[in-house]
Amino acid sequence: MPLMGRPRKTNRDLPHGLFCYPGRNCFIQMYEGMPRINLKTRDRAEAKRLYAEWWPTWNQARMQKSAEQLASKLIAAVKDPEGIKVSEYAKAWREIHLPTLLKKKDGKPISDGTRDDYDRMIRRQVEPYEPFTTIPIAGLKVVHLKQFLSKWIGSPNFYNYMLSLCSRFLQYAVDEGILDTNPASEIERRTVAKRDTYMPDADYVSITGLMAERDARACDLLFLISHNPQDVLKLREEQVVNGLVKFTRGKTGVDMEIEIDDQIELTLQWLRDWKASQDIVSPYFVVYGKDSKRRFIGRPISTAYLSRRFTDAVRTANFADGTYTLRDVRPKALSDEFVAGGENNKGGHKTEEMKRHYRRVKLPYRAKNNLRVLR
Repeated sequence: MPLMGRPRKTNRDLPHGLFCYPGRNCFIQMYEGMPRINLKTRDRAEAKRLYAEWWPTWNQARMQKSAEQLASKLIAAVKDPEGIKVSEYAKAWREIHLPTLLKKKDGKPISDGTRDDYDRMIRRQVEPYEPFTTIPIAGLKVVHLKQFLSKWIGSPNFYNYMLSLCSRFLQYAVDEGILDTNPASEIERRTVAKRDTYMPDADYVSITGLMAERDARACDLLFLISHNPQDVLKLREEQVVNGLVKFTRGKTGVDMEIEIDDQIELTLQWLRDWKASQDIVSPYFVVYGKDSKRRFIGRPISTAYLSRRFTDAVRTANFADGTYTLRDVRPKALSDEFVAGGENNKGGHKTEEMKRHYRRVKLPYRAKNNLRVLR
């Protein structure tokens, strides 16, 4: 005789906090100890619908309560600077001020990518840093910040990025009268060596030829559009209009229109056909397939994912580590465009200095941005 026990939980396809057990009414319980909300239905579809109606109201109340608590912490920090620690202040700044943070230069909202980076950096690096959990925000000194940043001395790009982040949230402490001066303003940025690598056509073809076809086509799209991976990999069908690819550069906010030539159209159509072969319906062109985790299927692939695949192919092609990276694809494309067509601003750069930065070859050099010829 089989052993009797509690019904097995079958909630893998349900949102967080919604539970449906065989033979029982579905209920909502967002956290342990919260009184259960009986939905008075055993139908999972109906329970999901009721949950969707209930969620916005609950979430708004939760966020309002969280914001009030954090705001009270900041007010308390002004009145009693010794009472709130650096990590607590950073957390409060992240949740209250970061969502509406503006660029220093033009007062426009920072990009979604930068906001996500800042949020992640504060949660993973700033808040857990042990000295910051004990040092009062009012007692933060330059030496404390230097010790925190020292772990990234060997990675000047990230060092400077973290320094910029610290400068932003510490400036709020200055503006609120908690700090007299911003400690970050007394720390010099690290010098970043300019990368001047140019990837020859043969090397590009040999590397992408070792990648999975979908990943190689994603690299081709980066090559042809010639923009930052985070902008290209998130392209949607609705952004292809009247023979143009239209998008806004995440880093600069510049609106771009790239003319769709035969090669771009062939690449986009291949990606459409690949999605259809996977039975994937998604507005994005470059997406994770059925060999990925369920929650990723149909979502745009990340820059980090494609960068790893590109680096693996570089090694397989017997190039030394660091010879080429995914970030070399865009400079190659813009260099080839410049040599083939002369002056243009396909890269959407605001300054001549940045235009020159992405040109890795000098005339005379015969090249053409043509994947058909390369392959």
